[in-house]
Amino acid sequence: MALDIEEIRYLCAIRVEDHIPAVEQLQKYCHRIRHLELVNATTEYHRIINLTNLKTLTFDVEESLVRDWGLRRMMVKRSKRTLQRVELSLTNVKLDRSAWNEIVNFAKVDVLRMKNGVTLNLHLSDFFKVISLVSELHLTYLSLPWTAMDLRSMEKGLPRLQHIDFYNVGTSDDVLLELLLRSRSLVSMIWINRSNSDPTGTAASVGAELIRRFGDRYWPRLRTLILNGCFCTSDEGLATILRSMAPAETLGLEDSVFGPRSFYALMNGDHMGSLRVLNLCHARGVQSLHVLGILVSAPMLEQFMAPSIYVEDIIHKKRWVCTRLKTLVVGIKTRDYSDRNSRAWRELTWRDRYDVEDAKVLWSADLMEALSRLEQLEVLDLRLHWWCSFNAFELDLTVRGESLTKLGTLSRLRRFLFNTAKVAHEEDVEWMMQHWPRLTCIHGNLSCPSQVDTKLMDIFKQHDMCFERHCKNAKHNGNDRGTRNCNSEDDTPWGIIDYSDAMRTFHGL
Repeated sequence: MALDIEEIRYLCAIRVEDHIPAVEQLQKYCHRIRHLELVNATTEYHRIINLTNLKTLTFDVEESLVRDWGLRRMMVKRSKRTLQRVELSLTNVKLDRSAWNEIVNFAKVDVLRMKNGVTLNLHLSDFFKVISLVSELHLTYLSLPWTAMDLRSMEKGLPRLQHIDFYNVGTSDDVLLELLLRSRSLVSMIWINRSNSDPTGTAASVGAELIRRFGDRYWPRLRTLILNGCFCTSDEGLATILRSMAPAETLGLEDSVFGPRSFYALMNGDHMGSLRVLNLCHARGVQSLHVLGILVSAPMLEQFMAPSIYVEDIIHKKRWVCTRLKTLVVGIKTRDYSDRNSRAWRELTWRDRYDVEDAKVLWSADLMEALSRLEQLEVLDLRLHWWCSFNAFELDLTVRGESLTKLGTLSRLRRFLFNTAKVAHEEDVEWMMQHWPRLTCIHGNLSCPSQVDTKLMDIFKQHDMCFERHCKNAKHNGNDRGTRNCNSEDDTPWGIIDYSDAMRTFHGL
């Protein structure tokens, strides 16, 4: 991959891979470069100090480069004025004591990432020499060779460590807990272990200890918390955590138990004024009014994921204040009115009972009116997934119905996902192309005749836009543009939110 000088001219962040002689190419515009990532690059690293305005420098190295070069060859003299952050990422590296000592002698490392097959063959005290100096520690698919008893024998704390990210670390949870207990200055904590989700095993006991520590306000500065569901198996436990945290900026509570107590702890604390990212995907106990309460109370929210909300609850309610939302993932559903003795039927007004279908048209207009205020939206996902899609609400996406025209304010929209919608004319799709110029993907089912469907697909192809049909068990047919079927196994909503973006907000990147 060669770097085009004209492309570099407009970049402030560059990723250099393998043996690209990028330093020579970067000299002309080096004053523009703020963030530089070197991936297995064999360039002479000391020449990078010519990038005078560099703020972030990342080394991503594997076993071969460490063996051939040695980490000492990568020594970087930190600029006193500009360079604020040095990151070291190790992949498939076998670290013995001598190699680890080179990391100790490496220029001050702020962020240490070890992932995918890193082997630690060294003493625990040597391990603490490095992690006591870093501010961020990321462990991914890594096995720690020590026991909780070994860690308890270490009296040394980790006062500089502010960010911890444990993802599928192949060791017992109590070992990771011992590392957390030495990190009283934590600002963010990410702990996801998909392989250990047994609520009756070690994770449950560690989760209970975590909750107890939160109750004692053990981490008073914590603002980002992303936990696996196995640690929060009760509504009261999660409520204890939320009551004890500092005003949160990022909360990932996927698969947790989020009931009334957790909701009131979230609303009654100071979180609503600072919360930017909230993930309640697959959280058990989330009610429609909980979702609505968050939408009308969190003005700083930028990314929000929730299971579902009843379209009826949106009618005649308070205005949504989360006008900064860029990603909204919430299934839109309607209550079942087939049973005349049901509570849903009794709560309908006499006018709506006369013709429920006409009422749904009005509800769709109210929904679009609420969405139209979210002018920063880039990703809008209104799908109910296959296990509960029987009561999915059919959107009215027709210009003739006037619901679609209310969404003309969403000029930044890139992805639009839904279950089913009424789209029967070419003018509806043309309207989308005109008012959503950044749109690259539509996912859903369009209720229209086959002849019209063919014409709509031609319009999508002309605009180089991808249309994915929403279906339960179909596989991708391989077409990059135009129509294709979605794979329900891969089509998971949690891939939309990238927590690394939330982490970068702490550093102003």
